[in-house]
Amino acid sequence: DMDISEDTEIEEVVFEPVEMEEEVAEEIFLIVENAPEPPGGLAGFYGYVSKNIDYPSTALRMGVSGKVFVQFVVNTDGSLTDFLVVKGIGAGCDEEAVRVLKGSPKWTPGKQRGKNVRVRMVIPIIFKIAG
Repeated sequence: DMDISEDTEIEEVVFEPVEMEEEVAEEIFLIVENAPEPPGGLAGFYGYVSKNIDYPSTALRMGVSGKVFVQFVVNTDGSLTDFLVVKGIGAGCDEEAVRVLKGSPKWTPGKQRGKNVRVRMVIPIIFKIAG
């Protein structure tokens, strides 16, 4: 308990500013000013996919076709990581779509304010039985 009156002097407390180190997390963007791009654009990318994809034999036998949606991250160096099938069709097609994406050449990374950033993307890989 303290008794304070009008004559009581209060000491001034001085706070010195403390410099905080800014912690920068490797943020993953969904929308950026300049989107990542595969070599040769999307047409070149789908050309790469069609040349390198092997239709799974189980899917051929069962007559499975459709779109596999694969999510991944394009890193600041253009490499692709963090693959996840967000909508698949099964019969080995999901795994084949991821395999082909993992072997993809490096992309041009996305840019935000002139700086390379990590960008999460989702892309469809189409499986269609010819004939």
